[in-house]
Amino acid sequence: MRSEVLHEWIRSGGILIAAAWGVYTFVWKDILVPSWQPAHLNLEASLTPVSDRPATAEGLEMTLDLKGSNSSSRRVYLLSNVWSLSSITRESRPAATVPGSTGFQQESVLALQRVGLQHAERGVISLPGRLLAVGRLFDDEFIDPGGSVSRTILVRIPRGYAAAELRVIMPLLTRRPEGLFRGQRITWGLQEPDDGMPMLQLCSASADQPRSPFDCKAFDETDDQILQRFDPKKSTITLFKQIGLPLSSGQRVPQNGAKP
Repeated sequence: MRSEVLHEWIRSGGILIAAAWGVYTFVWKDILVPSWQPAHLNLEASLTPVSDRPATAEGLEMTLDLKGSNSSSRRVYLLSNVWSLSSITRESRPAATVPGSTGFQQESVLALQRVGLQHAERGVISLPGRLLAVGRLFDDEFIDPGGSVSRTILVRIPRGYAAAELRVIMPLLTRRPEGLFRGQRITWGLQEPDDGMPMLQLCSASADQPRSPFDCKAFDETDDQILQRFDPKKSTITLFKQIGLPLSSGQRVPQNGAKP
């Protein structure tokens, strides 16, 4: 009799443990914990020369491949996103300055103290150049769990650049942006007409082709707070990638102090 009671207790305990494990696995681990995480997307990018198109006097044709993958367990919504490609000039530091490297030491301190990710090199002076190409990345409304989107873009790098920097900025939400900013569209503009970096804007719903600067305004801190209240789990995924260009692209020397 006692053994039967003990057996019943053991069986009941096993059922409780199995139930607890099921709750942990299917409710806590697979539902609750992912729902508390911010929106996320894996970004991949590569810039490679077009194999059958050698460099010409006009420049080098290259293929830009971009891919976004949703490895999370929930749907993510894509707001307006952007990619940009800028030139980088890399010049050898004059030999006379290399041993003492006073210039290198100063650049090292500035690279560590300034806002943003920068670096300094003892033998090379690396300078940001011009905006070469810019555009929107993906036009999809959302990406489901396990899904991905990709895009291939043909770009021409003007002759004379040693490297380029690719930037991808992708704001994400965990809920559909219905009613956000009272119907105003989140878009992108340039900080400067020619070589400025992309900046986030709010434009009127009918401003597909803004007729005046008043149709759009820069996205400010107040707008970001509104977005945060709308979706506390919103996030912005970025990818910054510096890419060395083939030597066949040539090296151009700036003239008359022109910006490379």
